[in-house]
Amino acid sequence: MASDHRRRPDRSRGQAITELALVVPLVLLVMLGLIELGRAVYYTQILDSAARDGARYAIVHGFESFCPSGPMPFGGTNTCDPNGNHVVQTVLDRSIGVTAKAADLTTHVKWCDATLY
Repeated sequence: MASDHRRRPDRSRGQAITELALVVPLVLLVMLGLIELGRAVYYTQILDSAARDGARYAIVHGFESFCPSGPMPFGGTNTCDPNGNHVVQTVLDRSIGVTAKAADLTTHVKWCDATLY
């Protein structure tokens, strides 16, 4: 008995290319989303650390230090850093890589009320 061996077209190759075309965009989307999430967490950590360093600078350079930052309590005068510009500069110095220019980062210094409780 002679068998009739006809070749079937190989459909598995076309199926694999189609599956690849459907799956690759989804994998790339998830991968790039994870990268962006990692960058966002990184920038948040940098800014948290910069704010912490600014608060530490303000605490260390309080009104009892040689060169105080911020307003003096009870009506005293501060000639060194009355507005807290050194605190702002400390925050800007520590937030390297978050913005291209330091002017793009807005920093506000809020002093506690110095009245007696």
